[in-house]
Amino acid sequence: MPLEPQGPHYYSIAEPFNMDTATQAKAEAGEPSASMDKNLLKRLDRFEEFIRKSQGLNKQGGLDYNELCLFPDMQLPMGFKTPKFSKYDGMGNPKMHLRMFANKLGKPIDDENLPVHLFLESLEGDALDWYSNLKPEDMRTWMDLSTTFVRQYEYNCELAPTRTTLEGTKRKPSEDHKTYAKRWRKLAAKVEPPMTEDEIVRTFIKTHDPPYFEEIFRMTGCSFAAIINKLEEYDEYVKAGKIVNVSALKSQLDALQGQSNNRREPQRKKKEEETTFVWDQGPFSRPRS
Repeated sequence: MPLEPQGPHYYSIAEPFNMDTATQAKAEAGEPSASMDKNLLKRLDRFEEFIRKSQGLNKQGGLDYNELCLFPDMQLPMGFKTPKFSKYDGMGNPKMHLRMFANKLGKPIDDENLPVHLFLESLEGDALDWYSNLKPEDMRTWMDLSTTFVRQYEYNCELAPTRTTLEGTKRKPSEDHKTYAKRWRKLAAKVEPPMTEDEIVRTFIKTHDPPYFEEIFRMTGCSFAAIINKLEEYDEYVKAGKIVNVSALKSQLDALQGQSNNRREPQRKKKEEETTFVWDQGPFSRPRS
């Protein structure tokens, strides 16, 4: 501390006290400072948070419009109205979606990159997330986009049902004929290569067991809707008592036969036990004296 002369005597002038001065003094003296440590840690935390946010932003890409848009220089034709495309969410055949998209849009006249610009309108869910992460420099043409799209979701084609699994898809007890037909037809639409209408009808007939199979196996040349109408008509006649369901009748008889056998089984066992008891006693056995 500086000393100020006062005649023959000197006394010290105290400096104003503040936390920074005290902290600095303790630090110079080698004493631990909790306040300094806390301030330093807070600054380090804020700095680390800034670094993390900066790294996360770099991973997502820049926010400049030219970086976000695949074709920033493209302009939509005057008076152009965007068609209402069917949405693809990452499930199903990607090639089929591309075909539906192309048929809906038609052939662009003014700009060949118009399909790439509008393809976003046909996506949703996971597929939309996939599109938003594409790099503009990698998507210069429609072939770039369509090829990348098919490679991303071609596994759906590998998981598609086969003709064999389609034949084994049976109607559930809780389903009526129309509900079952709709569910089955959706699976048939996913089979690769695509099935013809005649093949669909023949395969659908094979999935049925008697007595329904006996009613529709001759309808191979009929439409899919005609077969469903025939199945519903058969059920109505059975309920009205105009047709005897032989298979159902046989099942009922088998059930009654099983119940009868179950009732006879205890009686048969009891009779066998009585016979065994008499045989053990012997016909001429006498009590011992």
